[in-house]
Amino acid sequence: MTETASDDRFKPEYRIAWLSALGFIGLLLGFIFLSYDNLFVRNKPASPVFHEIAYRPRDLVCHAIDGLSDSLGKKIDTFHRLVKSYKQGQDSFAILNTLIKTDTQAIITLQQDKQTYEAASDRDTVSRTRLNSLIHLNVSPIDIDRWEAAFEKEPGYGWKADVKYWVRMTNVTPVLTWSGQTTLRIDSTLNNMQFFAKYPQSATWIYLIAVFCSFCLVAISTSIETANDIFAFLGSQKKGRFKQWPFYIIWGIILLALGLLQLLLRNSFNDELPEKSLFLMKHLRPSLVMVNVLGYITGACCLAGFVYTASMLGFFEQSKQDNSKALAQQNIVAEERVTLTTEKQSLEQSYDRLLGFFNKYFTLSAIVLSLSVLCTGSLLGTMNSIDFFQALVSNWGYTPARGDIVYLYGGVFTVILLLIYLPARIRFNEIKLQLPPDPGKEGAPDQKGQGANWFDFFKDPFSLLKGTLLAASPLLASIVQSLFDLLFKH
Repeated sequence: MTETASDDRFKPEYRIAWLSALGFIGLLLGFIFLSYDNLFVRNKPASPVFHEIAYRPRDLVCHAIDGLSDSLGKKIDTFHRLVKSYKQGQDSFAILNTLIKTDTQAIITLQQDKQTYEAASDRDTVSRTRLNSLIHLNVSPIDIDRWEAAFEKEPGYGWKADVKYWVRMTNVTPVLTWSGQTTLRIDSTLNNMQFFAKYPQSATWIYLIAVFCSFCLVAISTSIETANDIFAFLGSQKKGRFKQWPFYIIWGIILLALGLLQLLLRNSFNDELPEKSLFLMKHLRPSLVMVNVLGYITGACCLAGFVYTASMLGFFEQSKQDNSKALAQQNIVAEERVTLTTEKQSLEQSYDRLLGFFNKYFTLSAIVLSLSVLCTGSLLGTMNSIDFFQALVSNWGYTPARGDIVYLYGGVFTVILLLIYLPARIRFNEIKLQLPPDPGKEGAPDQKGQGANWFDFFKDPFSLLKGTLLAASPLLASIVQSLFDLLFKH
């Protein structure tokens, strides 16, 4: 009997270990999403996860300088032969000498520029920006879409495209132009660590995706466990018939709504994705789809917790009415007053605990949406740091993967969060205002209902600020991501 009683008093709990295990599984899942092509696709040669389009603007400009120098040298030789046929003092003689001096100076300037470009490192931002400004590639957005479709069909990295280009040397007089054609190919010679060293923001993106997937599994498990706690807590009160299945119904409805929103955007405004597999990794699109699906499932689960928790506020209605009617009676004996006080305290404790569940869902939702914004911003930053992508930006005058879109992305998530948070939060505040007063004090209803609540704001002025910052966390995350972009650029 003693051993049985001792066993009943202690039961090991492995919830923390379970959450840690889920977080580790999510971490592995994130790496699998990004490298599944290398892990599970058979009959393919081993290759790095990342690649880039081989684009070397220094080679194109130096080749143009050599061609222009040879052309100018031939012109100078021709002018020298013509000078011999004219006498000194003639107008043609002076003009030819002027042309010889101009072209000679142009050759000297071109060769000096060539030496400067050859001495610069591959990651010299100033030199690369200057080189991209001199080159114009005959590439349009339609060509990029066509290349992307062809690349997706290629079994390996055999994709290539012939592109015409022009080099305009503006630092010589007159301005010289050289035209040529180059072949763009996929360069997968860099291993993944070398790619990270060249483009460090890609490593940040990998890290954020892994953290996002890890937290998604933790958030789903925590949300389901919290719904179970709410059901067990209110079900034990035996003052209403509470069901757990509405939580899963709400989860499915919100997930369906998010899917319809995504479908609407894909067929209206968001009709083209800037993240091309051609620029970064062969299986980029499927990887992003899997990560997004996991994110939508997690976000819908957390948002469903909002609605499910708010729906439990009906528990306080009948209890509040019964307690208020009893307190309204003038002849209350001491024993009854103690009972009513105990019931009031129990009601307040139930409210505080339900509010704690609500705040847990709120925090989980804010973290999931903020991580999603950071992942998106980091991916766009990685795309903009790639050499060929920078060449397109220089040619087109704008970037297809504009970093400012992260602000819009964070703003949309903030609005979604507020659309569910604000109505539920308002309902919580209404219930708090309607809780029965302290039966030990006369005039408490008026004081509690009118004076104490607005005075509480001055006692804790940052309570609303904390909730506001959490609700705006996706938008704040987009600002933080912009700061990260500035860090990597400089």
